[in-house]
Amino acid sequence: MSAVMINQSKGGRYCTLAEACAVPLPTATESYTPVANGDLVRTAAQKICDYYNVANNDIEVNCGLSAKDQQFFASLSVKSFTHEENKSLLQVVLGNSYNKTLCARGAGGINSWVCDNLSISGDIKFMRKHTSNVWLDLDELLNKVVEGALPAFNKGMNDANCMRE
Repeated sequence: MSAVMINQSKGGRYCTLAEACAVPLPTATESYTPVANGDLVRTAAQKICDYYNVANNDIEVNCGLSAKDQQFFASLSVKSFTHEENKSLLQVVLGNSYNKTLCARGAGGINSWVCDNLSISGDIKFMRKHTSNVWLDLDELLNKVVEGALPAFNKGMNDANCMRE
């Protein structure tokens, strides 16, 4: 289940991670440090694998590009944390841009989503400008999203079960 919403009628498109990685990374400046789309996804996926002790093939990655491929959106769904009855799964979503229109961003929890209209939803969220030392902060922010996603997912499933009863 993809948590990436792309408006294809406005030029956005769904893509593979390989296609998103193929978009040329802009040049860094004194005040701007780009974050590579692939590095952002691979770092988040590795943190999910390490923290939840799951294999990389347990993570389904869905991607989209918009703004002439300069804005990137991705969802990482952890298949082993799926609640069929509630049609919900643990997700981490990401956003990024190469044209300086978006901060690097992420969210996690139950049914998180990211949209090319610049909305992002989840129980735990972060945004970080592409300034120097961006990766120092992104590493910590991704840890918080990954670590907080399962407790938020479990709380949501418990709430749903209570309402059903």
